[in-house]
Amino acid sequence: MLVYDEGELQRAVTLFQAAADTGAEAARMAPKNADQGLPPWGSDPLGKAFGGQYKEPADQLGAALDQLAGLFHGVSDQLNAITRQFNETEAGNIELVRRTAFDGRD
Repeated sequence: MLVYDEGELQRAVTLFQAAADTGAEAARMAPKNADQGLPPWGSDPLGKAFGGQYKEPADQLGAALDQLAGLFHGVSDQLNAITRQFNETEAGNIELVRRTAFDGRD
């Protein structure tokens, strides 16, 4: 027996969309923070050394957040497709039962 709760599925869609939006916003902000104006760690030798170690991981983090946001958007899209397909199938089955019950067709 298949149990389908459209409300719970829509709740999951909303949560995945929110997670995707949050991840995308974080990804947009991460690289910008490293490149805006004077670096917050300074321009002295110690600051330059830190900056040299910071930029690449910050860029990687931004890329990972972009990918994660894309994954969450994909899950959300797939859950929406499941909902739509289930509803279309259910409507078709209901119509088939109605026709069979009223006109006696097999």
